[in-house]
Amino acid sequence: MPGPRCPRHPGSTDPPLLIPAHSSLTPQPAPAMTGKATLEAPDCGPEETASESANVPATEPSGEVAAPKSTGEEQTPKPQEPAPHVPAPDAPAASKPAPRSEDVPSAPLLLAVEDVGDSSVTVSWEPPEWLGKLGFQGYVLELRREGALEWVPVNTRPMMVTQQTVRNLALGDKFFVRVTAVSSAGAGPPAVLDQPVHIQETIEAPKIRVPRHLRQTYIRQVGEAINLQIPFQGNPTPRASWTHNGHALDSQRVNVRTGDQDSILFIRSAQRSDSGCYELTVQLEGLEAKAAIDILVIEKPGSPSSIRLLDVWGCNAALEWTPPQDTGNTELLGYTVQKADKKTGQWFTVLERYHPTTCTISDLIVGNSYSFRVFSENLCGLSDSAAVTKELAHIQKTGVSGPRTGNQARPGHAALLPVSAFSLMCLSATLPCVFLVGVHLP
Repeated sequence: MPGPRCPRHPGSTDPPLLIPAHSSLTPQPAPAMTGKATLEAPDCGPEETASESANVPATEPSGEVAAPKSTGEEQTPKPQEPAPHVPAPDAPAASKPAPRSEDVPSAPLLLAVEDVGDSSVTVSWEPPEWLGKLGFQGYVLELRREGALEWVPVNTRPMMVTQQTVRNLALGDKFFVRVTAVSSAGAGPPAVLDQPVHIQETIEAPKIRVPRHLRQTYIRQVGEAINLQIPFQGNPTPRASWTHNGHALDSQRVNVRTGDQDSILFIRSAQRSDSGCYELTVQLEGLEAKAAIDILVIEKPGSPSSIRLLDVWGCNAALEWTPPQDTGNTELLGYTVQKADKKTGQWFTVLERYHPTTCTISDLIVGNSYSFRVFSENLCGLSDSAAVTKELAHIQKTGVSGPRTGNQARPGHAALLPVSAFSLMCLSATLPCVFLVGVHLP
């Protein structure tokens, strides 16, 4: 009659083995099965085989768990005592020993961020204190996105530099950075930044670059166009605004166009009222830069207010005039004095850019009568009109002089009158005579 039925091994799909009750032979095992299942004795007592002891997992030096191994041998199920438990230190001899601490480098020092751009980051570090005994190979830089678990190497091979720029990063991302020193024995402990690096748009403080010719007063004439182009910089693009003498611009007269890198102020036809201080302000997130440009709109001056012939003596004439009431919105460069003979009426320049308001004109021709006129002058040129003397200066022949202008005599000189006779006198009869000449006046 059939013997007792042995329960199947857990996880086995083969039919149970039937052993006759009167048989004294040890039953032969079934063909080998996949997995770790083995046949047991009819009494179904607990036992362990040598293949089961080989299934104890071992830890690799890298920290990864090794996969279970099977001996692949067939064993005869027989009653035996439970095999003693194999302790963890008795792992298979195939396990690779961890490198000694003196063989691998220590962690790099002073890992820091040098620069962060809108698509790049530059980090630097110092060599480790210990480079290892088996030959130093370089450094490996790795990034890990915030929230991720995987470290992505930047360089596939160790590099010897201690500064590296990582490019083509996405704007807005946050990365952790670490660097590891590597020797022939393996990689040492990494140096890791405590805080993530935020890839964001770089804020560049605004700056205004005033052209050289606008660093001093910018002078234009009435009617000319004013065209100012002022470059500036900043990131992101700053906001620019203009003022005139502290007030908003007159949009009816002034046009402003502002781009990403400059601002242009344009006035089609300048007037004297456009003179003053124009200030450009560039603002960016609480930061600002200012530049002031002085503009002066000028025109020709007016003529001197009045002119007077002070005196005429010999071949000389003295003039005096008063400055013009309108200087053309700028300083005068001086006066231009001209004379004209009554006979010809042609004007000849005597003095140019003369600053005083009085002058003496010499070398006049005897027997001629002269008129004089004075122009004012500034950067725009001579005044359109001149101040002209109302009286003529008559240059008399030698010894004869006409009536003096305003009945005034030349200071320090006697009046010139006609001579009627001369007398000679000898002062001594014995000594050489010294003659005195006397002039008899009528």
